[in-house]
Amino acid sequence: MLDCLSLYRRHVKDLKRVGSGPEHVGKCPFPACMKKFGRKFYVNEETGQYDCKRCDASGNTITFARYFNEDPGLYCDQLPIPTKIDLEKVEQYHKNLIARPELWRKPWKHHILELLQVGWDDLRQSLVFPIHNFSGQIINLIHHKTFQNKGARCTLYPAHILKDYDPTYIVICEGLVDCISLLSIDIQVVTATAGALSIPADISVLRRFNRIYVCFDVEEAGEAGCDRWINRLLSEMER
Repeated sequence: MLDCLSLYRRHVKDLKRVGSGPEHVGKCPFPACMKKFGRKFYVNEETGQYDCKRCDASGNTITFARYFNEDPGLYCDQLPIPTKIDLEKVEQYHKNLIARPELWRKPWKHHILELLQVGWDDLRQSLVFPIHNFSGQIINLIHHKTFQNKGARCTLYPAHILKDYDPTYIVICEGLVDCISLLSIDIQVVTATAGALSIPADISVLRRFNRIYVCFDVEEAGEAGCDRWINRLLSEMER
């Protein structure tokens, strides 16, 4: 992943740090005000977010990269983590599940559960899925059919192992449980973290695969989700 400032510096004139903090300011690069006003375009180096005090343009490295026709996948991990993750709890949840194989779904395999750090919450009686970014950092926890961290965004799962997949094919499935099942029988698979009808804002990492199969449940939500994914993929591949 690239430093977000390298992206902004290519398009924002006179971008300079404000004091000793993470904020930088420069001339807004958007047509609405770039020729009319001075340095009013602010960038936060830590979160990758930007906003213009004149034209009200705002967003993050993903939206900015898309606007200037750059690869947003290079900056995915610049997005802020919505909630602090308690890694000790993640480890305890994982130990709970590993110690109780009767809770595993068929055909789950031990090495896949280890790879993805899947766990079990005794209090809520639910599976726990740590969600990683492309660098392997945990950015969200999903308690299956219960809740996830407040403010979490829809992402690809499991993002941190996509780089290890062979580019010949990938399968898009409907949910986290199905994803682990398919991985356990050596199928290269990915899913979204927010349900059948959800698609992450950035799916550019899927462009490298020669064949993409969409495999959802045969019911109303699954069929609608399948159609939505196919349309989005066709649009993505045309870019």
